[in-house]
Amino acid sequence: MRRVVRGAMLLSFCVVACGARTDLGGGHRPDAGDAGDAGADAEAGPRPPPCTVTAPTVLAAGGKEIQFLALGDDDVYWTDFALGTINVVPKGGGAPHVLAAARGAPSGIAASHGTVYWTEFKGDLVASTSSSGGDVTTLASKQDGAYDVTVSGDSIYWTTFR
Repeated sequence: MRRVVRGAMLLSFCVVACGARTDLGGGHRPDAGDAGDAGADAEAGPRPPPCTVTAPTVLAAGGKEIQFLALGDDDVYWTDFALGTINVVPKGGGAPHVLAAARGAPSGIAASHGTVYWTEFKGDLVASTSSSGGDVTTLASKQDGAYDVTVSGDSIYWTTFR
């Protein structure tokens, strides 16, 4: 049984916030002329303080084969490959619910501007619905093993597995 947890989201946000100025590639090394902070410079200023992560808060439990997560402004969305569902729960907690059911092995998921997009691996398609649920729209069919999806501006991009 897998869980969707708010702590994981907090950790992701902390990694972005704390890691944004961290030299992971080893390109910059402090030397005698540095002030001791490899990430500090006159333009960017000092490094942000370290992050503190608390215990995770379970937002939803259950499911069978959770594939991907997507964050909207106020909600967390996920696909369940085995149950064939597109799901949502408020970031602040509350009751999770199914946005779309009986789907063909949904996999990748993305949310943008009040719309949720996903791929269906067995359905070989890319689909969408309103972030509050409703009619499902097929955006692309005959997408052999549609796997992951992302949104950038007004464009939708997806991958196929086969």
